[in-house]
Amino acid sequence: MQLGWPRLAASCEYLSPAKFEEVLDIRVAVARKGNKSMTYQFEFHREGILIARGQMSSACCVVGAAGKLKSIPIPDFLAAQIQEAPPSE
Repeated sequence: MQLGWPRLAASCEYLSPAKFEEVLDIRVAVARKGNKSMTYQFEFHREGILIARGQMSSACCVVGAAGKLKSIPIPDFLAAQIQEAPPSE
């Protein structure tokens, strides 16, 4: 079975510009794990300063003939390894 995770929604709020070749730290956390989808939160930092934040939602899908996608529940072997991050304060 081949799985895919197509994006359902994505957003980003830019707080400060980043320049070419700057080194950024990106933090990723699972904000919500549903039955068939997940929402990830991202934070982009430069030298400890938050410069952007966003989120993205993806659905778990099985890839069928001709690349057709069908949403399915997240398989148990994956769901057991995914935990929601504690709420940030």
